[in-house]
Amino acid sequence: MKYTFRKLNELNDRVLLCPRCCETLYRTDIEHYTSCPYCALMLEMNDELEDFLLEPIVEGWAITEQRRMT
Repeated sequence: MKYTFRKLNELNDRVLLCPRCCETLYRTDIEHYTSCPYCALMLEMNDELEDFLLEPIVEGWAITEQRRMT
């Protein structure tokens, strides 16, 4: 399944648009539900969706490592 993401603000936060109903889904929606809470489309986990979910963790780790190195 191909997912579409939309930039939420100037801080590069992103949201997922449901492929069926085009509702905005936040990371917490996807972490708590296996399907879209609006239309019940089952969300298939793939590399793209996994990267989207892990993005804040990886960015936090990168910032911590960058501070540690300086």
